[in-house]
Amino acid sequence: MNGVDAVVIAMGNDWRAIESAAHAYAATSGQYRGLSQWNLEGDDLVGELTLPLPVGTVGGATAVLPLVKINQQLAETNTPEELMQVIVSVGLAQNFAALNALVTSGIQRGHMKMQRRSLALSVGALANEIDAVVTQLDAVKDPDEAAARRILQQLRTQTKDDNDAKH
Repeated sequence: MNGVDAVVIAMGNDWRAIESAAHAYAATSGQYRGLSQWNLEGDDLVGELTLPLPVGTVGGATAVLPLVKINQQLAETNTPEELMQVIVSVGLAQNFAALNALVTSGIQRGHMKMQRRSLALSVGALANEIDAVVTQLDAVKDPDEAAARRILQQLRTQTKDDNDAKH
């Protein structure tokens, strides 16, 4: 629902209503069920996501938040039906990414890599430094801000020394 919520918010709709509707719908059988289905059709993997989406494209927050109009133009959504298609597409793409993570490296590993990247950024790593910091954080048992700062400082010192040696 993270991607779904992001689109809903960007389009000026109430993400809480969408969350509530989705969770209620998932439990209509008396048991909580997934909302997506995946099937092989020939060589194609076909996904389907069913969500109740009480969304709108006019009125409410869509009328008073200027960024919503820009987002609607970017997404080329003029009707609630078009907005629903965008929302479901994002939800299905996110679901596929989660399934891919489950059958490859695992969601936990992906989350941990994302956390280490976030940690590197939070201590000031630049775009060209992030991968090196993350790689070194991988070797740290419990990576924290102090470790990330130390690694970044060492990396910058090493880079400076390497550059000085070239000149």
